[in-house]
Amino acid sequence: MSAFEELGVLPEIIKAVEDMDWLLPTPVQAETIPLVLGGGDAIVSAETGSGKTGAFCLPLVQVCYETLQGNFLQVIKQSDNNDKAKSLWFKCDYNLQIDRDQTELENKLPNRWQGARASRGASGGRWYFEVTVLSDGLCRVGWATEEASLDLGTDSEGFGYGGTGKKSHKREFVNYGEPYGEGDVIGCFIDFDETRVFFSKNGSIFETAFEIPSTLRNCTFYPSVCVKKCRVHVNLGPVPRNSLFDSFEMITESPRSIENIGSGESTRKKSRRGPLALILEPSRELALQVKEEIEKFSKYLTPSIRCVCLVGGESIAKNVHALENGVEVVCGTLGRIQECIEGGHLVLTNLRFLVLDEADAFLHQNQMESILGMCRFIEEKNLVGGVQVLFFSATLHTPEVHELSEKIQQSPMVVDMKGRDYVPEEVEHSVFFVDPNQNEFDLKESLVKTDGVHEQGIHTSLEEWSSQRIKQVKTVLVKMLIESFSMEQALIFVRTQLDADNLHQYLKNISMRNKSGYGKDDRYSSVVLHGGISSKERKTNLQNFKAGEARFLICTDVAARGIDVRGLPYLINVTLPDNVETYVHRVGRVGRLERLGLAISLVGTKPEKVWFHRCSSRGRNNQCKNRKLLSEGGCTMWFNEMEMFNQIQKQLSLQVITLDSSLQLPVEYRRHFGFQSKEVEAIAAVQDKVDRLKPITRALVELEDEVQKNFLTLSHCFSL
Repeated sequence: MSAFEELGVLPEIIKAVEDMDWLLPTPVQAETIPLVLGGGDAIVSAETGSGKTGAFCLPLVQVCYETLQGNFLQVIKQSDNNDKAKSLWFKCDYNLQIDRDQTELENKLPNRWQGARASRGASGGRWYFEVTVLSDGLCRVGWATEEASLDLGTDSEGFGYGGTGKKSHKREFVNYGEPYGEGDVIGCFIDFDETRVFFSKNGSIFETAFEIPSTLRNCTFYPSVCVKKCRVHVNLGPVPRNSLFDSFEMITESPRSIENIGSGESTRKKSRRGPLALILEPSRELALQVKEEIEKFSKYLTPSIRCVCLVGGESIAKNVHALENGVEVVCGTLGRIQECIEGGHLVLTNLRFLVLDEADAFLHQNQMESILGMCRFIEEKNLVGGVQVLFFSATLHTPEVHELSEKIQQSPMVVDMKGRDYVPEEVEHSVFFVDPNQNEFDLKESLVKTDGVHEQGIHTSLEEWSSQRIKQVKTVLVKMLIESFSMEQALIFVRTQLDADNLHQYLKNISMRNKSGYGKDDRYSSVVLHGGISSKERKTNLQNFKAGEARFLICTDVAARGIDVRGLPYLINVTLPDNVETYVHRVGRVGRLERLGLAISLVGTKPEKVWFHRCSSRGRNNQCKNRKLLSEGGCTMWFNEMEMFNQIQKQLSLQVITLDSSLQLPVEYRRHFGFQSKEVEAIAAVQDKVDRLKPITRALVELEDEVQKNFLTLSHCFSL
């Protein structure tokens, strides 16, 4: 019996697992797979390289397959006895919050409209609903067809009346009625007999706002509301607040709803079902790796599990086409998934699984509100009775992660395979302290280019000069480390995209200056991996590094998530990360498969001024030149690496080796890392001689012992 069979895994998936040469489940897989198959929420912490991706991909594939086999899928149309089918709202933007009674709608975003469309509509007769404004802000109310934009009044199929006292249609805003705001009650009327739309304020009826176009008179119209930093109460029925409107029926009395529209309206949308599983990844590389894992596990399943990867930098039209053809699993980055949801391309009514991989990474990117908004949207739209939420990461022991878990998970089972802030035992940690006052580094010849945080040639203080000097010295030190350790391959982490590009160009210039060319055989060959290059280029660079076509991968922390290059001997931290958790992720990429790895950190002894972009450009393409500090409205900050180094060392209880002035390890460590200096070769030769002389020396000791004993015996005899 296969070890995976004992976990409840299907034979077809076990066969695929065996093709991958997985003989036994890893500890995290053995603990997690039964939990996921059992249906509960889970929060899983395991070190990088432990097999946690397989721990959620494998059971997700199995549950999706069993669901397809059992024909449990539902489409948007639902039976009358389903509570969700009676939802008052059919479609809404996911940042729009709706209370449990489905009568209050709120959007807290100050610069973005969020809209909703009711599930009950009408195509004949006289109908009414009303909206009470509960807070400051802007709102727009009215009627729209199913195909209209949720941003009411901006296209040809929506008719709205806004709080500024303007009616809107086709994005044309014309004075109408009166402005309204907090405390006002707005009545929304549609009269198919007279083919018109009009409104009221606090019981006072205004003139006709719109004539229903002849092209839309056979369409079903639905109550629609959109708000911007505003909260409203919507009364769809059964009793109107003002009895003067008794000649109009409340819209909830209409027999027409989104569940029973005739086949002539939006047939494709009604019949399309969404994915069963949604997997959020912090980077494109991780999302692509997950897709590959899903496809491997699905190899022998019929029907196979279809997976689409939604990531930025790729054609959204291609993504939409895949979604329309139907998929069981969607994985991708948060931004592109949000884009597909907002565009109505990604339907989440049948979702059964939500996975947050590298959950702490989303929080470091300040994505909590976006994730909470998506979860609210899923809860409102889901028709299958609950979503299983899974958290996975190498670092989960932070208050922010636990806060997010409490908000979107239900009594999750905790699988902790690593404890707090674990770093692999196969990694040795070393440091070289960069003192800006040292003068032995030749910076004139190197022509080092820095990140431009200091204006060229202008240093208003000793602190500014020290910071610039540290940046220059660190660049030269990378080259010296490569030479000192005769590095064949290494990961090099920098702080920003610009830092990565500058270091890559510096190494390339060194190769050209040495006339060694630039390519596979060049000792300084490198590629970059960061968010500023295209998806295709990122993929190519990573493949070239894995294949040995490039010796050094220079990356920002976007690459700390998901790089799976086994057995790397070296990692260089040109700049330390901002937190301990990211350091754990970085060093988890070296020393795998029982191979010892060395993580080298270059730590400035003085604070370094660095970019910390709060502007809209986020530093892309080196657009931002605002060198003022954050406290002054700028995009820079002072980073004290010594403080961060001490925090990392203390929190992780690290024993850190200090490199000497020639960038060499203490003698007792050098043989572990392939150090090829003459000194080490001499030590190795001496050790070999010692090993060969040991038995001879031992025999001499035994002979000497015997001679001494004989001497004592004979001397006793002669004395007689």
